[in-house]
Amino acid sequence: MNINDWKNMYWDQVNKRKNEQQRYIPKYNIVNNNNDELLKRLTLLEQKNIYGEIYSIDKNFIVIKTDIGKISVHKSNYNGINFSYKHINKLCKFKLIYHINKYQGKDITFI
Repeated sequence: MNINDWKNMYWDQVNKRKNEQQRYIPKYNIVNNNNDELLKRLTLLEQKNIYGEIYSIDKNFIVIKTDIGKISVHKSNYNGINFSYKHINKLCKFKLIYHINKYQGKDITFI
C-alpha cells in the first residue's frame, strides 16, 4: 500500500466516526429525525374525530383500518356498544389517544 491508500483509509474512518457522532447529538435528532414523527402526533391528537372502517374483532380488541394505519381499541373503550362479527366493514368514528407508546382508539360511534 502506498501513502495515498493509507490517507484514504484514515479519512474514511474519520468521516464515518463524524457521521455516527452526529446521530447522537440531541439537537440534530430533534431537528431532522424526530420532527416528522412529532408533527404527525400533534396533528393526530388535535383532531376531534378520526374516521375508519372496522377491520377485525377479537375478544378484547377491535382493529380499525384508517388512512393513517390500523388502530386498536380495547374493550374498556367501547363506549357501551356490544360488538359482534356483523359489525366488520362498517364505518365508524372515534377519538384517538396515545397510550403506552402506541395510538389507541376511544369512544367509538357508528356513522
